[in-house]
Amino acid sequence: MVKMSQFKKYYLYGLIGSLIAAAMVAVVTILMGNFNDTSGRVLGTLGLVVFHSLVSLYLVKDEHSKIEKLTFFSDTLFVLLVSSLVTSLFAVWEIIGPETTSKIYALFFVLGFSALHGNTIFLIRNKDSLISKLVKVNQSIIASLAVMAILAIFIENISDIYYRLLGSVAVIDITLTVVIVILYKLYLQKHPEQKNELVFESKKGGGVFRVLLIIFLIYVIFQVLFSFLFFAFSSFNG
Repeated sequence: MVKMSQFKKYYLYGLIGSLIAAAMVAVVTILMGNFNDTSGRVLGTLGLVVFHSLVSLYLVKDEHSKIEKLTFFSDTLFVLLVSSLVTSLFAVWEIIGPETTSKIYALFFVLGFSALHGNTIFLIRNKDSLISKLVKVNQSIIASLAVMAILAIFIENISDIYYRLLGSVAVIDITLTVVIVILYKLYLQKHPEQKNELVFESKKGGGVFRVLLIIFLIYVIFQVLFSFLFFAFSSFNG
């Protein structure tokens, strides 16, 4: 079985080859001076490969810093990055349409934030019997919410009841997450010798975890706004 570190290495090697090939084709296209739709797609391909290469290098460079605690999220993010490259290339060459592309990226959004949410909560498991039980329940809710959101993305003409249920589960998820964090804070006050698992220290310093925390808060705010907007929309149409 190929480990994630090996997968990243092979992916970067493949990315180097793709970058060189795309650059050569782009150079030939520019020298020929015959610009058409194909030329634009070739240059678009080069741009996408360069962009994903830079992001990949950042993730690989940063894997031994603060993000190393969030192993599942880090690995998920890298897999989504690889999938994003394939999806964007398919979109540029019109193998898939704009609507399908937007749905796929919405899927990536749900998977990425669900991985971040679940991995963050997972860090404070086994600290207390009540916290451990609530973490397990919350992770189940996170998974259920992700599945429901994915179904809502790809299935058309879903009834309002389904969206109401989705919004309700989102509210439960947010509430339970806040309760777990508060209980964990109280636990740390009773056990000051325990290390706070939600504080990430890095040799280099910096703000990787701050960025992740901001993203997580945006995700929570997004869920809250989604829930209230949907309830308001349902009440207006009801």
